[in-house]
Amino acid sequence: MMNKKINVLMLDNLSDERVQRLNELTESAITVSKDRQSTDYHILIGGKLEEELLLNNKELVASIIPWSGIPESYEQLLSEERFAHIKIHNCHYHYAIVAEYAFGMMLAIAKDMPRTDDRLRQGDWRPRYAPSRSFMLAGKTVLIMGFGAIGREIGRLCSALGMQVIGTKRSVTTPTKIDEATIYPNSQLPELLSQCDVLVNALPLTPETENLIDSDALGRLKSSAIVVNIGRAHTFDQEAFYNALADKQIHGAALDVWYNYPASELGRSATFPADYPFHQLDNVLLSPHNSASLVDDEHLDYRIESLAKMLNRYAEMGELPNRVDLERGY
Repeated sequence: MMNKKINVLMLDNLSDERVQRLNELTESAITVSKDRQSTDYHILIGGKLEEELLLNNKELVASIIPWSGIPESYEQLLSEERFAHIKIHNCHYHYAIVAEYAFGMMLAIAKDMPRTDDRLRQGDWRPRYAPSRSFMLAGKTVLIMGFGAIGREIGRLCSALGMQVIGTKRSVTTPTKIDEATIYPNSQLPELLSQCDVLVNALPLTPETENLIDSDALGRLKSSAIVVNIGRAHTFDQEAFYNALADKQIHGAALDVWYNYPASELGRSATFPADYPFHQLDNVLLSPHNSASLVDDEHLDYRIESLAKMLNRYAEMGELPNRVDLERGY
């Protein structure tokens, strides 16, 4: 156990009550504060870094991104040699929240709920009397790209439903059993695509994953396949993906991540999420990148608990979990 005092600066705009709760959950050696005037911090927690804070706090050893991914300010500042000593870590507090949301979206699109809901709101009962577009998921195969914390939890939920779970993971070199899933090297993705009934993307956006699912990859999917994306939109080539959905080359998609986001508060009520009209397709379920949010900001309570575990591990062992590699991109 480390004996020295560990000072932590909370950069995000959390309430005083939640910061107090974080202090209550951490070891006595740890003090979490929102006071930016102090210059004796060892760890920063926040989604946006400032050069002045890094320069003023000479004892900094780490910064925690309170979610998955790498914000732009981290890429810009911590890639510089002068800040190379500051290690970056993610907080995966939301893995179960996002997995549950993805599972719900998968069920909704498989059961054709978005289309039938929209029609009935217009008084249109015809989908009830037409050939059904709903299908069973039990017994089907789900392929999860990116079998990390979120992907693994999605796999657990799918397995409980009676689905066969397969996945890909960068660190796997030979087929490996994890829980009830069989995980393959990324190199085997092309052949796995033709086997799956549901494709779930839980990958980060890196040079290797950008446009990974192009027209060729989409062409390998079954015409009955559905896609669930809670990773990053740009893993899918936008034009090819839209065309595959519009032409009914694949059955449908449930999407929580997008190509366009509002550039300002004003734009929040008038920004389409893509350059192509995905919003006009009746086989697409659209969600505004809120899979990690909960009513009454309950997700922030999960974040506090997860941050406390990370900080306590540092107090006990002198290291933080979930190290991020800037060059690798996650």
